[in-house]
Amino acid sequence: LVLLDSATYRVRLISGDQVTTLAGGTTSRLVDGDGGSAGFSLPRGAAFADLNTLYVVDTGNHALRRLSLP
Repeated sequence: LVLLDSATYRVRLISGDQVTTLAGGTTSRLVDGDGGSAGFSLPRGAAFADLNTLYVVDTGNHALRRLSLP
């Protein structure tokens, strides 16, 4: 399950009782990068392209972002 945490600008993965931050940080920004170095502003929608690729609608930045999943 993927959680788009708009309040904390993060994209998270929920698996069982574990929550992992895939990307994003504590401030609203538009930054490409890995994990916590990436920045989002109001991630609101997402769709899997395949098992390793997630597209995220970053509404605050008016951008469509691609995440490579581990």
